[in-house]
Amino acid sequence: MSSALAASLSTAGLAAGFLYVLIRPSRPLEKRVRPYLTPTVGETKATGGPVAAVFRPMLESLAELLFRFTDRKGSAHLMHKLRQAGWSRDSEVESIAAYRFGQLRGMVAGVGVGLVIALALTLPVASVVALS
Repeated sequence: MSSALAASLSTAGLAAGFLYVLIRPSRPLEKRVRPYLTPTVGETKATGGPVAAVFRPMLESLAELLFRFTDRKGSAHLMHKLRQAGWSRDSEVESIAAYRFGQLRGMVAGVGVGLVIALALTLPVASVVALS
């Protein structure tokens, strides 16, 4: 082994060790993926299997984002209205989530039906989406 190769390998080793000390290694991927692979281990009750457990948090955040704009009075007022209507469940969070999922489902179904009707009647799709 030549002295230049030994010097370059030792320099590379020292640089790697120095960077390892300075930059903390990221967490292993397994620990971050495990809650999605075993949905019953987490805090939430997973119903509907692993696909629902993966997509439910994304849909819940989408519903929360959409209804943050439409529901100006807040979750406490919504829960009060749900109790008055007799539509309450075990917990307040579960009741609000179920209500918002139903509203999101109705909104998506309405836009879908509007688009199908627009395509069937050969209306401009942009105007139907704007009216939905």
